[in-house]
Amino acid sequence: MAIGGVITACLAKSRAARRQRIQNAVIELKLANFKLANRRAKNPVRVRKLSKWQPPQRERRFPWAMATMFVAMVLLTVTAFSAVVLFHKGPAAPVYTFKVAAPENTSYPGPPSVSPDGRYLTFSAVGPDGQRTLWLRPLDSEHATPMSGTEGGFSPFWSPDSRQIGFFAAGQLRKVAVTGGTPETLAPAEMRAGGGTWNPDGTIVFAPGLSDGLYRVLASGGKVDPLLKPNAARSEHSYLWPQFLPDNNHFLFFALTDSRETTGVYAGSLSPAESRFLFPSETNAVYSTLADSQSRKKGYLLFIQDRTLMGQQFDASSLELVTSPKALRDDIGALNSLSLAPISVSNNAVLVYQIVGHATRQMVWLDREGKQIAAVMDPGEWGPPRISPDGSRAVAARLEPDGKKTNLWMIDEAGAATPFTNTPAHEGSPVWSADGTRVAFFAASSPEGNFDLYTQAAQGGRPELLFRSDLAKYPSDWSHDGRYLLFTTITPGAKSDVWALGLGERHAGERRAGPILDTIHTEAYAVLSPDGQWLAYQSDETGRNEVYVQAFDGISNGTKRRWTLSDGGGGLPRWRADGKELFYVTETGRMMAVALHPNGREFEFDAPHLLFRTQPIPRYWNLYDASPDGQRFLLNLPLELSNNSSIAVVTSWTEKLKD
Repeated sequence: MAIGGVITACLAKSRAARRQRIQNAVIELKLANFKLANRRAKNPVRVRKLSKWQPPQRERRFPWAMATMFVAMVLLTVTAFSAVVLFHKGPAAPVYTFKVAAPENTSYPGPPSVSPDGRYLTFSAVGPDGQRTLWLRPLDSEHATPMSGTEGGFSPFWSPDSRQIGFFAAGQLRKVAVTGGTPETLAPAEMRAGGGTWNPDGTIVFAPGLSDGLYRVLASGGKVDPLLKPNAARSEHSYLWPQFLPDNNHFLFFALTDSRETTGVYAGSLSPAESRFLFPSETNAVYSTLADSQSRKKGYLLFIQDRTLMGQQFDASSLELVTSPKALRDDIGALNSLSLAPISVSNNAVLVYQIVGHATRQMVWLDREGKQIAAVMDPGEWGPPRISPDGSRAVAARLEPDGKKTNLWMIDEAGAATPFTNTPAHEGSPVWSADGTRVAFFAASSPEGNFDLYTQAAQGGRPELLFRSDLAKYPSDWSHDGRYLLFTTITPGAKSDVWALGLGERHAGERRAGPILDTIHTEAYAVLSPDGQWLAYQSDETGRNEVYVQAFDGISNGTKRRWTLSDGGGGLPRWRADGKELFYVTETGRMMAVALHPNGREFEFDAPHLLFRTQPIPRYWNLYDASPDGQRFLLNLPLELSNNSSIAVVTSWTEKLKD
């Protein structure tokens, strides 16, 4: 009988052979009882009627009767205990939290994903060879192992049966078995993708990039079909991080738009292919059923708000929020550059999340394809960089450790940074003179003080005052003939305009300064063409920033003919030194280039084309500069993952909802 084997295993002397948990014994007895019931249903016991009562044959049957009574008593006791353990509404299962350390000799672990059955954890990490790879860790093991063939892999997600993992690598959507083997390619994707989800019907919904919509493909491979596309009329930029809901037709996803009111969590469906807004959010939301719920359609949405893990009851059948959000865990953080909450849940109340540090910036040299050439070794809060006219170095402001002011630093081509200014003043927005001998910048007694214009020799020395006024001033360019310093002014109403400071003649002992672009709109980041004939700048007059070019006639504020160079938004224009190309960046991190063909007073140009994509934090642009030859770019990119981004595992997490 099963009870005998269970009792023997519970009393075994060897720890390896002995049952470690009463739950395992209870489960074995329930399975044995279930199998016995099935056999009886198939082969019912036939009862033979006795015509006459016969006394028992004591000498032969008494031992068996006693044994039967003993076994019955044991079964009754175990059954009662099982009922208490499994069905009695007694003390809740304990909540345990433990940390999962990154594998030895790895760095920058990515967001985790737990299998639906709660047995496995997978995440990406950079190995000793510098290659990012998927790692797999059974939660009953102390070690994670790399998954062969997943080099370059990131953003893993699970099949519903927990037997396979979907992931992105080398511009492809792939899948690999938990047991190993060669990964299979399912669909094309970009180098940076926006997640995927897999339903029991074998359909995968995925975001192939960070600035596109959602697509679907069968888990067995085949045709890739567009599912939902961002609506430009609603200023939607991208759909990311899908997750199927219990009906396997509806799914959650995150939509990034120009508005904080419409950026957030949406619900979509396969059939019909449509979507609806649920609530505004800075990150995606993850759906989890309740551990004691009889219906998988009643659960919670988990998301990050102000570095806090929030839970909000959600009815997946009606797609309605039921209660107000509740704080579950503090100081977790989010990957804001991806609008991603680094959390994952299983079907049996296992929660995993990654503790993300406060976002900072790292200055990085990239080539025209977006490949990293070198990185400044000291991350920090960097301002806009400006590359010297000979392309050998750059200057940028960085917030000091005390968080009270910024100073200027010099950055060489290898990424080494050394202090350029070291004063009590708050400094920033540097620009170079055409001959590379001086740097102009703003300086103030404090971040709240009056920003005036100064200049300092590139080899060091003392800052010299150029211009003082009541308005805040941010230098944006220094003309190649040395006659004008362009700067952006901020009025008390927070509107910005473009001004120029004349560096030649003085009037009554003062340099002349005046507006060039002074409208009801916000204009900024103006730069002059190498020949000084054309002015490129950004303006929000259409409701979003676009890049414009118009003729430059010195310090004159008049209406001029202009051309729109950007297509679909853009800002921070930069000229190539020969005047034949102009660069700009979009809010979504796309580095664009425009070929130019100036013809007298006409300005001819080609359509913009993409050079590479970067990863910005929404509504916070990636500041950059282009080298004079247009072959290298220096960007201050968001840095959110670190070696200290630990992964936490929480069991029976839904008990926290009852606190």
